[in-house]
Amino acid sequence: MTLILWALMLLAALCPAARAEQAPDIYVLTTNGSAVLADEAGNILVWPGTYAEITPLGDSALYAARPLAGGGLGVIRADGQAVTGFDYAALEYDGRHIIFTRDGRSGVMDLAGNILIEPVYTRLVSAGKAGYLAFRTNPLDDTPDALWHVAEDGEERMTGVKLSYGPLAMSEGLAEAADASGRWGWLDGEGRWAIGPGFAWCGPFTEGTACAAAEEGFGLIDRSGEWIAAPAYVRLERGAPGQPLLGFEDGAVSLVSGADGAVIARFAGADVSADYAGGLIRVTSDGRMRLVDARGETAFEAEEGTVGLWEQDGCVLIRRAFSEEKPCSFVDAEGVSHGSWQDLAFAGLYEGRMYFLFSEYGTTRSEYPAQGLVFYDEVLGTRRYGILNDEGDVVAGGFISLKRTGRALLTAETEAWIGLIRPDGTVIIRLEKAE
Repeated sequence: MTLILWALMLLAALCPAARAEQAPDIYVLTTNGSAVLADEAGNILVWPGTYAEITPLGDSALYAARPLAGGGLGVIRADGQAVTGFDYAALEYDGRHIIFTRDGRSGVMDLAGNILIEPVYTRLVSAGKAGYLAFRTNPLDDTPDALWHVAEDGEERMTGVKLSYGPLAMSEGLAEAADASGRWGWLDGEGRWAIGPGFAWCGPFTEGTACAAAEEGFGLIDRSGEWIAAPAYVRLERGAPGQPLLGFEDGAVSLVSGADGAVIARFAGADVSADYAGGLIRVTSDGRMRLVDARGETAFEAEEGTVGLWEQDGCVLIRRAFSEEKPCSFVDAEGVSHGSWQDLAFAGLYEGRMYFLFSEYGTTRSEYPAQGLVFYDEVLGTRRYGILNDEGDVVAGGFISLKRTGRALLTAETEAWIGLIRPDGTVIIRLEKAE
């Protein structure tokens, strides 16, 4: 394969000063099958041509990487130096150590690559400082599996518990699991039943409560295993911390307090539905769509023909009927409506202003007169991305890829280069592509 040569342009004058008290954020850029690590100050930490993929291992400052030459995954530092060999099928940071899988078996290593628990288990689930819960048998067959507890030093013991499913990830010190008969409950970090298996299903604990199901329906329990919201809902969904739960009934949806199970507000009507839409909750009933807050009070009401609403930091994204060529617009925090675009998403706040990702593409119009329908189909290969400010002005455009990273910057790609840019369109780092 032709070697890909790269030329580097660092826009140093545009880079922010390094923060002595905090290491800079690090970003992964990928193009032409090669991965790059760069920091927010514009420094290339891992140059292209070495790894095909790089994935952060949580906040460990380590990365799972696969060599461009092929092979398995390995652990590397931010400077690209290998901590382990590249023969792992999976790597997962559990907040303290790295759970690895090799040859179908899982074990644990420390952050220096030293093996703490040999890979003899078919499944390992972190229990934090309590150690690990594990299986030695096939957890995917129909036979219940004996549960083991494994300490960080590798000492193991059988718990006496057999499971048909789980344990799932620990949350607030408990992990949901199903016993040999298929009844659900919660295990503690030692593999003991903290809340016995008496439920048809159960979910993770968040802020002291968890969703669970009995034969009658879904409800909410506390850490003692007592119902604080009776199992009377057809479905119960939990949003981000601090948001009320959504309790679905036939013909109604309730906002349910996650602290005590109390009903905060109830919405009923024809075709009623609700889901989370950023910091607010989208409720639709009787052909009416609106956003409500955690008290159930209407924060924004959509015009007729709206099919989607999303909120972030006081701004609202609106998607109208799919029969429109440019169905997307937004309302800023002052209540002013802006523009129409083919697609629109939040880019995030930067220096007190909200920015948006938009895309434009060629379309072909399709009409179905008998049904009174019109559709605009995207012409493949024509989509390009850009950034808008909160006044609807384009600050950057023409990208073939533009993505949020969960941090302060965006990854961007054009036909000529890849790089990092700020939400206001300022280029921080730019890697030119060349054959």
